[in-house]
Amino acid sequence: MDRLFAQGTVNAAQSGKGPPLFLFHSLLSDRASFDAIVPELAKSFRVIVPELPGFGRSKAVTGGLAVVADRMAEAVRDAAQGEDAIVLGNGYGGFVALQMAIRHPDIAGKFVLAGLMQKLGITDDSAQRGANAAMFSTYEDFSPAGRERLDAFLDEVYSGFKQHVAAGRHLSAEQVEAVAKGRVWSGEEAKEKGLVDELGGYDVGLRLAQEAAKIPADKPFTLTVFPREKSTIERVYDRIFNSERDRDAASPTAAQGVMAGLVKLLADVETLAGDPGVLRMPSFGEIR
Repeated sequence: MDRLFAQGTVNAAQSGKGPPLFLFHSLLSDRASFDAIVPELAKSFRVIVPELPGFGRSKAVTGGLAVVADRMAEAVRDAAQGEDAIVLGNGYGGFVALQMAIRHPDIAGKFVLAGLMQKLGITDDSAQRGANAAMFSTYEDFSPAGRERLDAFLDEVYSGFKQHVAAGRHLSAEQVEAVAKGRVWSGEEAKEKGLVDELGGYDVGLRLAQEAAKIPADKPFTLTVFPREKSTIERVYDRIFNSERDRDAASPTAAQGVMAGLVKLLADVETLAGDPGVLRMPSFGEIR
């Protein structure tokens, strides 16, 4: 059944009974992408699948992701009717949900698995020391003290991020704050606001690097790629001895490791040296 929320601006389908569960669809799909799972979810939740602003019967908004998040926060409050809401987003819907949580922290809780574990017959116990030692536990919600500590931590991270932006882009704190708050800008908008220097691809980046290194435009130069590409001998050695694996991990004997690598290498060689004109699939190794 369809209902309108947020003063008639957001249309959503609603089914089932229980705690409100919101499903936000992606940018390249619509709410129908959840049709296969809604009937099962509706057995335990009141499932609300809105059409994001500008989709279906939901009215579009003027502005970026922050404005979309504000509209959806209003819809969530309206539809939840004071109950604790669960919000899941797919793709673009995930970005909207995250932005909504940042801008409206009263809506966002945390992912608590206690109820699910009980349904699966799994129990959990722990011992901790300190008021906030278990604040990130997935088996209980934030305490008031834990929520306060989390808010302080997020404020500290956000403030540090803005300081780095201000220093890197030679902007004042006020200028950064004016373009911050999680908003998404196009390349042209970012350039207008001083967040990037130039727009372009690899060629533009190469030209700017050449200018920064004070290399004349007509002077030839050599590009060095990192990490350095390995030689054939080095690749064969790595294939045999599997040098990139964790050397401290428990493993078979050195001889067994060498033999396993040789078997894989010989299988590849056999494939390449097989009958001409015969299409062969390369060896995939052991299938488990």
